[in-house]
Amino acid sequence: MPHKLENVHSQVYQSTLKKVNSAFINFFNRLKNKAGAAGFPRFKSKLKSITFPQCNLKSGGVKLLPDNHLIITGLPDKVKMVLHRPFSGTCKTVQLIKTSTNKYYIVLSCDGIVKQPLIKTNKSVGLDVGIKSFVTLDDGTQYHHPKPYKTSKEKLQYLNRKIANAQKESKNKEKLRLEKAKLFEKNKNIIEDYQHKLSNKLLKEYDKIYIEKLNVKNMLESSDNSNLNKAIVECSWAAFAAKLIYKAENADKLVKQVEARNTSKTCSYCKNIKEKMELKERVYKCQACGLVLDRDINAARNIRALGTSVEINYVKTEAPPLMVG
Repeated sequence: MPHKLENVHSQVYQSTLKKVNSAFINFFNRLKNKAGAAGFPRFKSKLKSITFPQCNLKSGGVKLLPDNHLIITGLPDKVKMVLHRPFSGTCKTVQLIKTSTNKYYIVLSCDGIVKQPLIKTNKSVGLDVGIKSFVTLDDGTQYHHPKPYKTSKEKLQYLNRKIANAQKESKNKEKLRLEKAKLFEKNKNIIEDYQHKLSNKLLKEYDKIYIEKLNVKNMLESSDNSNLNKAIVECSWAAFAAKLIYKAENADKLVKQVEARNTSKTCSYCKNIKEKMELKERVYKCQACGLVLDRDINAARNIRALGTSVEINYVKTEAPPLMVG
């Protein structure tokens, strides 16, 4: 009897072995460098994705037909595909992904994509990302995070209790697991949709965007507050920055990341640096010049100043600008 995987394209095996090899190389490097917990690579009984590294949708394991059907090496029948948007450029790599809700997606990596420049506005802005306000602009505009996990917290707790009490390997337990996976997928889609819309809006309004470069991994490791860590993970700041960067390249705009060190502690008016500032302090009060300003707005102004490498000129008055909120 022939093995069920004998018809799988050879490069799928090769790409999978490369991932395993990379995992062990990184593991031994962490042991050698003593960089925290080494983390031995875990065995995965099921693959969530397979990659065709040299595929142009004409050859290389996956072929796209004119009627939006796919011929995939190893499968006996054609697979119908919903092409939700056309791709551009030359396809180089194809990845097939199966989600936890048993949905299948095809992801293409392409070269030679033609840029689609947006209209120039000759405006620049500094962005500060946070938990209370997801994005704060240096002019005081704030965009709040939808926080879908907060609204679905009770339902998740209910499903976890039902799954824990369900009989092992029963149909009911699998049904509950799928319902939980769908809820997580819905929450993820809400965040992705919000970030895509916000990044598009900012790139249409500004030619140059300056955003802080955060090391989220270090922030999570240094914090013992589980609620704070959950909020940090839910915000997905790195994913938002990545969206801004790749969209800016396509739109012929500039997104520049700057070091976040002391941007919250530095006075955006006189550049005095506070020795200590607690996270719960939401208003920045400068002891040197008397500036009183929303913490996030103050940080956004500092980020813009770092990005442009010039001092921000404020209109001189008898007292520094006052803004509390």
